[in-house]
Amino acid sequence: DCVVEEVLPPGAFAPGPVPLLVQSVRTNDDCACNQESHTCYATPLAAAFRDMGENVTDLSYGLYTKFTFIPDGPDEDTEAAAALDDSSRQNSVGASWKALAADEPLEDEILEVVVSHVGSCNSEKGCKESAKLRVNRNVDYEVTVVTVLVDMAEPSEKIASIKINGLELGECNLSPEDDYDCTFEDCFLRKRLPTQVTSSGILDIRAHSVKTSADCHCNPLMGFCYNAVDAAMGEQAGGDPLTDPRYGMYMRFIFHPVQRVEEGTAWSLLDSDLNELPNWVTLRQAGFECAGGDVLLGLDLSLEECLSICQQVPDCHFVASGFGGKKGRCFWQLGNCTEYEADSYDVYQVLPEGASTDPDSSSRSSLLLGNESEADGLGVDIEEDSEDLADDQEQVDLLITEEGWGLSSANWLIRRSDWSISFLDEAFRLCNEEMPLFGDQDAMIHLLLNERALLSKRGTSASAAERARARSRRYAPSLDPHAVIIPQHEINAYDALNAFYMEADAYKDDDLLITFPGCKEAAACNPLFRVAAAHAREGKPTSSETHSHWSRVRVYGPPEAAAHMFETARSNQR
Repeated sequence: DCVVEEVLPPGAFAPGPVPLLVQSVRTNDDCACNQESHTCYATPLAAAFRDMGENVTDLSYGLYTKFTFIPDGPDEDTEAAAALDDSSRQNSVGASWKALAADEPLEDEILEVVVSHVGSCNSEKGCKESAKLRVNRNVDYEVTVVTVLVDMAEPSEKIASIKINGLELGECNLSPEDDYDCTFEDCFLRKRLPTQVTSSGILDIRAHSVKTSADCHCNPLMGFCYNAVDAAMGEQAGGDPLTDPRYGMYMRFIFHPVQRVEEGTAWSLLDSDLNELPNWVTLRQAGFECAGGDVLLGLDLSLEECLSICQQVPDCHFVASGFGGKKGRCFWQLGNCTEYEADSYDVYQVLPEGASTDPDSSSRSSLLLGNESEADGLGVDIEEDSEDLADDQEQVDLLITEEGWGLSSANWLIRRSDWSISFLDEAFRLCNEEMPLFGDQDAMIHLLLNERALLSKRGTSASAAERARARSRRYAPSLDPHAVIIPQHEINAYDALNAFYMEADAYKDDDLLITFPGCKEAAACNPLFRVAAAHAREGKPTSSETHSHWSRVRVYGPPEAAAHMFETARSNQR
């Protein structure tokens, strides 16, 4: 974009034709452009296609500029304009909106736009790019955001912000194993956009990438990317010359039209075989999901199956069932579900087996969630309660650590007990039979992080009032009181470099062990292992020895020094 949403004074465009004058200097005709699709690509690529026998008719341009005029909207003149004859209507505001409607995409048309940056974004400031897209104002959309993994191996290298018409979708930090991965990965998969975001008919799509170097070549015409190192080696070996630009950011936004959700309509119920909801279920919110954490219960479940599974899971009080492009997805919604985010889900409140949503039911007041006044009036001694004492007296069978993104299954200690055998058997069955998409870490989180664990005194910061409200919900027996989260460095300390970038605990003297996340290459990892093994046998070396070699700095730190040496070596390599 050269100019974005510049407001023109009325005298600039009324009445009649608008003269557009553009002057370009010192620009060669290096780009071939297709006027129908408004796509451009390098002229050597066009020549290569011709040599391959392709009928390429696109012309080469030294200047190609597109102007898009968007009316501010109908005003009081619109009704008057509708009464004018055809010749007068050509210059009216009403005609502008009529033309806009005629140019809208079809209601079932899938739309796509690319937001990219040629060159490096490798700085704290990074680079910001945007694109405009015309959409149909009569339907809602689900957006899938896909990014090329350009120099994203470190946590600080990421898409820091993604916005659509001012709606912040969040960051995208996929952390592949290699900076030169250059494959496409999903940041967001079919995330529903609120009606008010798309109702104007024009989307302003913005992306901000930070600390990502231009490590990938991309061919927008063919829709693929490849890493710069392999490409350079191929060219040096006598391969074809490189013509595709190098990108520091390359993202695709795909918009899938979906039926507009009218307020209060539960599309997941309309799509199901249920004529009405069971008496132990109520619709909490249509067209939304709860803000906060969730746990996947299934990817291809009917609404009836989704509700039934939630009722069988201890502490599952809210469940989100998908519709449209997310039909079949079922998520247990953690927490009180008091805040919501627009998405292709309906949120249902599920009561325990044997309970009823009948307002005459005597158990209703103690089963409905999120009611502050009822919870606070239960007569519970908030400071000292027998259930808290029972929690503290239960045997601890599992010691586990927490990293920046949640529980870690890298290293943990488990006591031999009946509970442990049952826990391991259930985790194995969960990720191999019931939910095969789960890994070991997902299964452990699923079994351990229920609401009782999050709200018990042991290892949490929940207030006494929150614990009292939680106890009012008649918890079923749960496994989590047998597990305790301990400081990460005690059994899962990281090497200094990973600790710096992953914001985790670095190894210090007297820690039990050191972990090297992502270390797989023998040439890079074996020197680190030798330093760690020597420390186990002989103790930590002197300060001068520690700071004289990269392997020792990475093992012993400090983390800032390891990161500095790494960035310096990386810059020199490039």
